[in-house]
Amino acid sequence: MDDQKNELLLELKRDLEFYKEAIQTIAYEIIDNDVSKYPVFVAHKTEVDLGRKILDAEELEAKWDINASILEEFVAKGLIPEEKTKSFTAAFKNPKTHMCVFVADERSGNFVFFPY
Repeated sequence: MDDQKNELLLELKRDLEFYKEAIQTIAYEIIDNDVSKYPVFVAHKTEVDLGRKILDAEELEAKWDINASILEEFVAKGLIPEEKTKSFTAAFKNPKTHMCVFVADERSGNFVFFPY
């Protein structure tokens, strides 16, 4: 892994530590209001067309913006193929203890699970 990618991951980890209470509150709202059993938070530095922005890096003096989304949006937009949803949900960690974060950067996107 190159130094630039390591630095991005360290920045993201710091921001997620800072954001975790707010993200957990929103995850509970998504689940408790029967919006979805699978909340997904999108971490990004450039604008993305996924979910709704809930945490603005500039306002909060952080590095990463966070959008709230759900698995169903990823499927609807073709980012997760319909036939892969079963394996995705099987790998999905308990959303009451871990946040599911889709890390969107210029080159690619990856899912990570981060404990609250």
